[in-house]
Amino acid sequence: MKPYNNLLGQAIDQFMNQSLSEVFGVDITQGQPAVNIHEQKDKHILELAIPGMAKEHIDINIDNDRLIISAVKASTSEETEEQEQTMEFVEQEKRDFARREFDYSSFKRSFHLPDSADKNNISASYEAGILRVELGKKEEAIDHGPINIKVS
Repeated sequence: MKPYNNLLGQAIDQFMNQSLSEVFGVDITQGQPAVNIHEQKDKHILELAIPGMAKEHIDINIDNDRLIISAVKASTSEETEEQEQTMEFVEQEKRDFARREFDYSSFKRSFHLPDSADKNNISASYEAGILRVELGKKEEAIDHGPINIKVS
């Protein structure tokens, strides 16, 4: 990419390469993992980016028409390999960072369930820092394609 030769271009480039915490002085996204939500023919899928969180610390609940996903970092130090890795992340957090954009702290997010969601058909998996929640659709909400009607 070509560097700017004027001061205005350099200022814009510098501004655009800063995180929100650097611009506003407060990280307004802290504690809120990024989420992708998409719909398939028979289900809704939510994917949350929560790197460094142990799956044992993730809670998923439904309260009325809200899907609530939360996680709390472990406060006890049992001698398991996974918790030792978590402790390595905690040690990394104590360092001075030149730039820090992801956080291993606790979070809580809630999502309104669509009317088509089947509350009894929900599954979740956690792999490579991504929590994937699949919400099945009610049978009557599934599009089974076009229906041919014979004219009599």
